Amino acid sequence: MELVYQLVNDENKVVYYGITSREAQDRLAEHLADPLKKGKFVRMEILAEGLTHDQARSIEGALIRSRLAENIDKFSATDSIKEQLKKSKLLNKNRGRVKERWTSSNPLADLKDKMLNKPKKVKCH
Repeated sequence: MELVYQLVNDENKVVYYGITSREAQDRLAEHLADPLKKGKFVRMEILAEGLTHDQARSIEGALIRSRLAENIDKFSATDSIKEQLKKSKLLNKNRGRVKERWTSSNPLADLKDKMLNKPKKVKCH
């Protein structure tokens, strides 16, 4: 089973969405060791647990694309995906799974029962 998580900065803004099938603490340790992310986030929060890989990828992609849509006025259609993500203040390297491969047209609504009511903070070991 997999989980969806987010990395949050010291201004309480999400800077990264991801998924993992491993222990959240192990994935957090990898992010903490990544020089490109060092100092850019202060905590990890689990958003959904007990997901299939397809469900997790669909939620992750929908969250990233939702963030891009919220910031569409900050970039042009000719900007690279990397630039669009950067201008949306996300550290992700891609937009996640393409919509055509999502589990539904609206995974955030259709998998709402899998989402936690309140994000669960992950402690670093």
